[in-house]
Amino acid sequence: MQSLVVAEPPPRHEDFTPYPHGDVGLVWELYDCIKWLLRGRHQLAKDYLRKLVAAMDESKAGNLPNDTKRGLTPIAAANPPHRR
Repeated sequence: MQSLVVAEPPPRHEDFTPYPHGDVGLVWELYDCIKWLLRGRHQLAKDYLRKLVAAMDESKAGNLPNDTKRGLTPIAAANPPHRR
């Protein structure tokens, strides 16, 4: 168990990178936002949605690689490790 202990704090929702898996992971992005809304974390959800839209715009403009270029399969991309 000692090998699982890390010195840094766990990742915060506010620090999640939006749209890391492109379109195939979009449903999980929205699912997280719905969870936060149901838990009363409205500002977190709104801020994340703004970041998500900006990341999608960058991806559309060709500034971010898509999942195919990253070699992700739809299943791997739809189940990002930090949200399993």
